Amino acid sequence: AVLTQQTMHGFVSYIRHQIQQAEQSLQRGKAVRGKRIYHILRLLWQLLDIVEGKEPTIHLGEGEHKEELLRIRRNEGSHVELMARVEREIPALLLRQAKAQAASDETTTATTATTTATSSSGMNEE
Repeated sequence: AVLTQQTMHGFVSYIRHQIQQAEQSLQRGKAVRGKRIYHILRLLWQLLDIVEGKEPTIHLGEGEHKEELLRIRRNEGSHVELMARVEREIPALLLRQAKAQAASDETTTATTATTTATSSSGMNEE
């Protein structure tokens, strides 16, 4: 199933809202908790899975993202850079989703045309 524009917009809006909250904390001189960064990345990775047609990963304690998440928990690396990375990846996700939607629309149109042609030829035989 193709991700709807509304669902995609909801995910992206929520990710950006989380980034804004983290940035506001930094502007007030407060530290950004690793948990918030972890949450932002988890949302991004789930969205990426969905766009790629995979089941979203709920538990990220194992697998391809494990080491990066452990670094976040240990407060290694820049949270600001991680948030900037997420912002850079969002447009690419939107483009991938648009391409997947277009391909799905083409398949639906082709299937409808084939079904219509088959129905029409069957009517001519009667």
